[in-house]
Amino acid sequence: MNYVPYSIKQSFMVRLPQGEDLLAAVAAVVKETGVRLGVFSVIGAVSAAAFGYYDQKRRQYQTIIRKGEFEIVTGSGNVTLKDGSPFVHAHILFADEEGNSFGGHLMSDTFIFAAELCLQELEGEPLVRQHDDTTGLFLWK
Repeated sequence: MNYVPYSIKQSFMVRLPQGEDLLAAVAAVVKETGVRLGVFSVIGAVSAAAFGYYDQKRRQYQTIIRKGEFEIVTGSGNVTLKDGSPFVHAHILFADEEGNSFGGHLMSDTFIFAAELCLQELEGEPLVRQHDDTTGLFLWK
C-alpha cells in the first residue's frame, strides 16, 4: 500500500440550496471553490433518494430510486481528478420515518430538502483516477 500524507489547506461550510440535486450541488461547490483534492461530509434531509451499488460481475452501477422524505444519516466522499477535472465520489446513508436505513453510492436525482456540507481542501498534489482493468472502476493511480 502507498500512503500519501496530506494536511488540510482550508475548510468550507456550505448550506446547499433546497430543491437542487445533491450530487450536482456538491460538484458546484467544488467547482466554485476550485478544490482539486479534498474530502467532505454532508448531513440533512432529502425529498427523493437515488443511490446505487457496483455490480462486480457486470461491472456497472445499479441505481435504486426511492421517493419520499428521508434523513441523511451520513454522507461522505472525496474530490480527486478524473480526466483532468475535479471528480466528486460520494457514498450516503439515508433513514426513513421508521428508522430503517439504506444507502450506497450517491447518484443524481437525490433532491435536497435541507443539507449542510463541510468540504475540506487538502494541501498537496491531487490524486488522479484512471481505469483499473481488474475492477472496471476508475481508481487512484
